[in-house]
Amino acid sequence: MRPLFQMTRVSSLLIFLGSAAPSALAQAASDTDLASVQGLLDSVWVIVAAALVMVMQIGFLLIEAGMVRSKNSINVAMKNVMDFCASVLFFALVGFMFAFGASSVLPVGVDLD
Repeated sequence: MRPLFQMTRVSSLLIFLGSAAPSALAQAASDTDLASVQGLLDSVWVIVAAALVMVMQIGFLLIEAGMVRSKNSINVAMKNVMDFCASVLFFALVGFMFAFGASSVLPVGVDLD
């Protein structure tokens, strides 16, 4: 049986440092941890939102294919696939710059700060 909470070396070291270190060091460590958790949660939200948009494309395909004659359903499917491909390409070329700003990954970006 696996324990519900398993302490790792890093978490036990942080607990030790937090109890033995001055409050300023503990506060700085907790701020760093909070910032890293916030960054991870932001990334998870972007991935979940992207997955929802991809699932919406499947829904559009099904509703549009249900509204046309069966001989035209492949045309509707191809239109939806091309719509998705064009949207991904446009986001990669333009939308990424506005969504994530200048980063070390790409030399282009927009920072409005």
